Amino acid sequence: DAVRALERARASGFASPELWRELGEAYVAQNAPVQAMTAFRQSIRGNPTEVIPYAHLGQLLNEAGHYRDAVDVFEQALGMPHEDEASLRCGLGTAYVGTARLDDAQQAFERALELRTNMAEAALGLATVAWRRGDVENASTWCRQARDQDPRLVPAVVLSVNIAVDQDNLLSAAGSAIQAFKSNPADTQLAYLLWALYSYSQKHYRFHASEAWRTHGNLVERARYLVLDYVMTRRALEMVRRGVSDRLIETCPIADEAAELLYQRLANARADVLTVLYAELGRGDLIPIVDRLRRAAKYAEQLD
Repeated sequence: DAVRALERARASGFASPELWRELGEAYVAQNAPVQAMTAFRQSIRGNPTEVIPYAHLGQLLNEAGHYRDAVDVFEQALGMPHEDEASLRCGLGTAYVGTARLDDAQQAFERALELRTNMAEAALGLATVAWRRGDVENASTWCRQARDQDPRLVPAVVLSVNIAVDQDNLLSAAGSAIQAFKSNPADTQLAYLLWALYSYSQKHYRFHASEAWRTHGNLVERARYLVLDYVMTRRALEMVRRGVSDRLIETCPIADEAAELLYQRLANARADVLTVLYAELGRGDLIPIVDRLRRAAKYAEQLD
C-alpha cells in the first residue's frame, strides 16, 4: 500500500528527494532491491547532502555483491555530516572485504567498534577479515563476541560453522547449525546452511556424521524443503549461499533436487506436460534452467 501511494504521488509530480527516499525504504520492505536502489539514487540526485539514502544504497549494493560501487557510496557518505558513523564504517568495511582490501576493512571495523563497543556487525567484520587471512584463532574469538552481542545474527552463525568445518570439528559445526535453525525455523539461509553441512558431512565423514545427525533427520528434511520452496531465482540462491564456505556449497545437491522436482511435475502432468514445461521456461530468472532441464532429462531417460 505504501509503494502504491508513493508511486501515485511521484507520478502526480511530488517527486521530492524525501519522497524518493521513502519510496526506496518501502521497496526495501517489499524485498524489491532493484527498485529500491533506483529510488535512493533519485533521492541522492535531488539532495546530494542527505546521508540516509547513501547508507541505504550502500547496504543494498553490498547485498547485491557490487562492492566497488558500495565503497564509493560509503566513502561519499562519510565525507558529509552524519550521526551514525559506526554503521557507515561497518558498511564500508563489508565493501572493502568484498574487494579484498582486508587492511582497509580491518581499520573500518575497528573504528566502528571504537564508536560503538557492542556493535555485533563490526565484531563479525573483524572475524571475517581474520578468517579470510587464515587466522582461525582470532576469527573464532571475534565470531564468539559477535554472537554474544547478538545471538540471532545469522552471518555470525554461518561464519562459526565455516570455522568449525575448517577446524575439522563436525560436532561443533552441526551443533551450531542445528541450534540456530531450531531457534529460527523460517530462516532460509539457516535452512540452507544446515542442509549443506549435512550433505558435506555425509560425503566426508562416516561415524561422526551418524553421531552428529542421529536424531535430527526430520529437521534436515524440513530445512531441505524450505530451501527448495524458496530458491526459485538466482538472487534467492545467492541470498541463501551468502557467506557459506565453498566446500559446503559444492556438496549441497540443490540443482539435482530442483531438477528432480521439475521432472516429477512433468511426469505427473501427463497430457499437460507442455503447459507445465512452458510455464517453467517462462520464469526467466530461475536458477540455472539449463542444468535443471538437462538433469530432469536424465531422470526421464533412466525411467524410460
